[in-house]
Amino acid sequence: MAPAPSPRNPKRLTFWGVRRAWPFVLLAVIAAPLVALGQARLVTGGDRAGFGVHARTGMSDTLQLLVVSGGSYDVRTLDTAPSCRGNVMLEPDLILRLTDPPPTLRLGVEAAGDTTLVVHTPDGRWLCDDDSGSSTNPRLVITGPLEGQYDVWVGSYRPEQNLRARVTVE
Repeated sequence: MAPAPSPRNPKRLTFWGVRRAWPFVLLAVIAAPLVALGQARLVTGGDRAGFGVHARTGMSDTLQLLVVSGGSYDVRTLDTAPSCRGNVMLEPDLILRLTDPPPTLRLGVEAAGDTTLVVHTPDGRWLCDDDSGSSTNPRLVITGPLEGQYDVWVGSYRPEQNLRARVTVE
C-alpha cells in the first residue's frame, strides 16, 4: 500500500513510523554502548594476556616483567572485590600458571606513579592492593597459594593514565 501525501508537503510522501521514530532510534544508538559498558567483566580463565602467559613450577627464580598499567575500565564498577581500585583493561596483563607453588607467592609492582594490583586466583577469589608496597606501589603476599591459573591486572589509580611498570613475581 502506497503512503499518503504528507499534509505539510503534498508532493512528499512519508511513512507514519519513520518521521516520528527518529528520536527513539537516536536514543537506542546512544544508549547501546552505555548498556554494554555497564555489563563489562574482567576476562578470567583465558589464554590471552597483554604481557604473556607464564608457566612456573616451584618458583625457584624471580620473574620480572615490564608492563604498561591502566585501561578504560574502573575496577570498582566491575564484578570484583569491594576493596579493588584502579583502571584496567578487560583482559589480564599477565597470566601466571603455577605448578607445585611455593609456600608464599609475592606479587609487586614498581612504577613512577600510583598503580594498583588486581589478581583472580584459581579458586575464584579476588585479591587487590593499592599502596602496600613502597610509596604508591601495590604488593600482594599470598600465603599457601593454590596450584592453577592466576590472572593479574596492573591498574592505574588515576583514569586515563598509563605508566611503565615492572611486575615482580617471587
